Amino acid sequence: MEWRASQPKRQPRRPVESDSDRLAILEAVGAEDVLVDSKRIRAVFETEFVEAVLAEEGVESSSPELTCRACDVPNVAHGSTVVARSVNYTVRGIQPDALGMVTLILRATT
Repeated sequence: MEWRASQPKRQPRRPVESDSDRLAILEAVGAEDVLVDSKRIRAVFETEFVEAVLAEEGVESSSPELTCRACDVPNVAHGSTVVARSVNYTVRGIQPDALGMVTLILRATT
């Protein structure tokens, strides 16, 4: 019977920053108050211009996103509500970075 040393288990990636560090980073790049499911948090709200070309015609739109700490939105889900800059949005995408931050992809509610 041959004996082999077992390989050490891979540890999951752990964030280097603390939640306080992540909040300081958000504040440094322009965090503002927003509501996510009626809870007030600090986050960075961005609305990028997007142009999609369909059959040689351009369609202009925006791509609103909210970047925040994952600890601030532990129960966020598709369909959650966000209020940013007095506009109501619905969460249509959730992109965690596995390091304690998450980007919420939003759609304006009409």
